[in-house]
Amino acid sequence: MKKPKPEKIYHIFDRSSLGVAIRSISKIVPSKDKVYRVRVTLDDEDRTIKQNKLAFFWHKIRAEILGHTPDYDRRFCKLNYGVPILLPDPEFFEFWNEALLISSYESQLLAMKFVPVTRIMSTKEFSEYLDAIDRMSATQGIVLPQPSHLYYDALMKQQGSVNA
Repeated sequence: MKKPKPEKIYHIFDRSSLGVAIRSISKIVPSKDKVYRVRVTLDDEDRTIKQNKLAFFWHKIRAEILGHTPDYDRRFCKLNYGVPILLPDPEFFEFWNEALLISSYESQLLAMKFVPVTRIMSTKEFSEYLDAIDRMSATQGIVLPQPSHLYYDALMKQQGSVNA
């Protein structure tokens, strides 16, 4: 498996923070051996944070209903719903096949404590992941609160910052 590529993210919110980013980038010395990519995108961190909060909230609910811990539920969901979403990525596929495919289910489940799955997902992939959890929960008779529900914001405030 290839080493993860170092990445520096700059949050640009005013002229000063823009200057910091530009000064840092201007120190890069490109060469034939090292080519750099600079990507500028609108920050959708608020949506990602909301997705993360929703996932942790759902893990807590599922854990209470199914009789296990939120950590176990998170690892279970990462393995059963997250990994299949990431397998089309060639790098993740290679990692999975070389490192974990031959492991027992229990070992794979334990590995989910240490293997980044949801963290490396795009917002779209994370949405697919949440949809998979929601669909499977429904088949188990578990109705998870949805962001579209009128009481969702109140529930999230009541729960505070849920960390599993």
